[in-house]
Amino acid sequence: MSLLAHEHDGVRETAMSVLERFDRAALPALIGALSDERAQVREHAADILGLIGEPEAAPALAKVANDPNVQVRLSVVTALGIIGGNIARHTLKAMQEDSDQNVRQLASRMLERLR
Repeated sequence: MSLLAHEHDGVRETAMSVLERFDRAALPALIGALSDERAQVREHAADILGLIGEPEAAPALAKVANDPNVQVRLSVVTALGIIGGNIARHTLKAMQEDSDQNVRQLASRMLERLR
């Protein structure tokens, strides 16, 4: 997972693409990466989980909905908006009260898409 925080964009993008191709098999590693100490790794893990779109990732994404890093929270909102389901709706509703205006607005838009 350290490649998700690599300094070169090309390396990060390749790592993300490879993980996405692993589809469901990558879920445990990606869910584990949501607790990485590096915000960039958490952000990219959330992005990839959204691209994979498996509902079983929703509980793990919901747990990081209050991440201290706004970019991580934005990625969580996007991923949950793609995944959908009750956990996603409940979490997105709570994220409409986020301290960051962009997170609040995106959470509202994603909730509208899920209705």
